[in-house]
This record gives sequence, structure tokens and C-alpha cells, in this order.
Amino acid sequence: MRRLPRRTETSVSRDQGAGRAPSVQLSLFDAEFLVGGTTGDTAVPAPVVVLRRPRRRKKLVQSIKVCVWCGKKKPIEEMRHPLSSRGVTPSTCHECREAHPELGWCDYHNEPHDRSHFTQVDRPIGIYNRCILSESEKASNARNLLPITCISCNEELTTWNFRGGQQKSPTCRRCESDHPEERWCMGCQLWLSKSEFHRTGTDGKFWTIRCKPCKNAHAHGTTVKELLALQGSDVPECGSCRRRDVRLMIDHDHACCPSVKSCGQCVRGYLCHECNTAEGLLKTPGRAMALAEYMTRYSTAKNFQSAADDTSTASKPLQAP
Repeated sequence: MRRLPRRTETSVSRDQGAGRAPSVQLSLFDAEFLVGGTTGDTAVPAPVVVLRRPRRRKKLVQSIKVCVWCGKKKPIEEMRHPLSSRGVTPSTCHECREAHPELGWCDYHNEPHDRSHFTQVDRPIGIYNRCILSESEKASNARNLLPITCISCNEELTTWNFRGGQQKSPTCRRCESDHPEERWCMGCQLWLSKSEFHRTGTDGKFWTIRCKPCKNAHAHGTTVKELLALQGSDVPECGSCRRRDVRLMIDHDHACCPSVKSCGQCVRGYLCHECNTAEGLLKTPGRAMALAEYMTRYSTAKNFQSAADDTSTASKPLQAP
């Protein structure tokens, strides 16, 4: 057998009983084909050659990095905080962070956010490199749910862009941030002031998806538009006395639906509280006409003139405000 080079590491193990072949470890640079030989009358098998890979060189640490905020190449010393000397290098330079003290860069969205959107940490920079909503957005995108179309901007977005659990908000987070003091009404299909909505939730921090008139109409199985068309009016008003600056209630036929809510087919229009109470107590048109005749017959001249004025006012045609 040929003699191995000096720089080659050898490991020969022989078992005379089993007649195993010697094992030889060679580097890639010293690998040679070895030929078996004979020693006297005993044949020596060829050794098994094991090739070893050379050691990997250590990667050189980059001394220059591009700031994602300003897009400039800067040394690592300018990327880090002056009080920090180790750890992962930030994606933004110290100069950009000092120029925007009220903002923080989110590595997940690759855009700046308000510092209140980040988790406060005990580090020289002071905040985490991802915003609070990044983890929930990442988990939502991993579910691969069907996208939702915003009813306000008509843009198709992922489910994370809409508030709520199983029942999502009809408008996206971006549109809601553009209207901080308003809410979208599903009935009016408009942005209205939050004072037009009822509060909901255990602590009252949420708002209904319909304004007060639309919510009341929805409970009776109809809409404000259908009620106005039924009364022949442009604005909600009492169908009897024609007053508008009072609380209006939706009147329906209790012979069809005895409960407070109706099926939507027996709705008759708006009535103020007084007219609705009187109509509920009189029940029939005959009793109402008899009561009107009684009041006209036994009223004084002053009260009669007031009643006549009310009757003439109620008979006037409707006018848009």
C-alpha cells in the first residue's frame, strides 16, 4: 500500500478476525486513489476513503447598512443608538429617529406609525420594531380567509383591515381613521356624527351600525325611506299633527302584530308620543271621530279657535325644510 501524505489524517482500524478494510480520512485537497496490495500470502483489501469538507470561513460583518427611512447608506455606528453597541442593527438610522420623535418605523408594514402604536420596551430606542397590530395581522393573513369589500371606499381588503370578530365592521380601518368623529350608517349609507347613534356594549365603548331613526325602522322590518314614501313626506314628521320637533314613534296595526315590534307589512307611518298614545287608547276611527266632535261641541271659543288653527295647519300641504 502506498504511503499517505503527511498532512492527511489517518484512522486505521483493523480487525484480524473479521478482515475489515482500514478506514482512511482525507481532505478534498489530499484525496488520492489507493490501491490494495498483498503481504505474503494474505491479501490486503483497499482502504475506504472518506472525503472531508474544508472548514467554512466566517462571514464578514457588514459595516454599512441602508436606512429604510431615508434610503441612505450609513455606517453601523450611525444606525445604532449612541447608548447601544450590540444586538441586531436597527433598520433606521439614529438621525431619522431623532428627526421624527413622535413616529416609529414598523418593519412589518415597512412604514412609520405613531409611537403609541408600538410596545414600550426597556431599550435605548424605547419601542419595539413592530407595531402592536402586526402580530394580529400576521395571524389573520395566515388563516387565508376570503377578502372583504369596504362599503365606503369599495376596496377589497383582507379580513384584518376590518374591526370585529365573526361579525366584521362594514367599513375598513383606514376609512374609520379618516372619519374619527363619525360613523357609517348601514341604513342611510352615509357618514354621520356619532351623536346620531346609540352606544352599545357592556361599558358603552361601541356604537350601533345604524343611526337612531334607521335602527328604530329596522326593528319594525322597514326603512326610513319606505316610511317617508308611505307618508308622502320628505322628512320624518307626525302623520297626524305634522310636528317635527318632537320624538316620533312608528305606528303599526296592533290587530296584525300585538307586540311592540311589527312584521313590516302593517306599518302605517310616524306619530308623535301624544298622537300615538291617543290612537292606541281609542283603537277605532269611530271613537276618534266621536271624541273630536265632542271636543268641538263643548269647547270654548278660544279652545275652538285653537283647534281650528291646528286643523288648518294639519291640512296644509307638506313642504321640504
